[in-house]
Amino acid sequence: MNSILIAPAGWEERYLLGVHADIEQFQPKKIVVPFSMQYKDRTAESREKISSYANSNGIEYIERMMDYQSSASLYQDILSICTEHCVYATIRL
Repeated sequence: MNSILIAPAGWEERYLLGVHADIEQFQPKKIVVPFSMQYKDRTAESREKISSYANSNGIEYIERMMDYQSSASLYQDILSICTEHCVYATIRL
């Protein structure tokens, strides 16, 4: 399956552990990492680690800076990500 993992950026160690577990379980061909403009510096290290892991495993890595403070903008950005990168989506909460 040509799957895509959408993993909003975080900075805690459990974030990285969760993303790595999801990569192992779902084996995506692409990872999209939306991140908050307000926390771009705080998530930079985690994003770099995921990018490096993705690139070393042949997984396309895409970042998308988003405005998490504006609900309308956030929903528009999420819709845009799905429109650009997804044919069919299964959402796991």
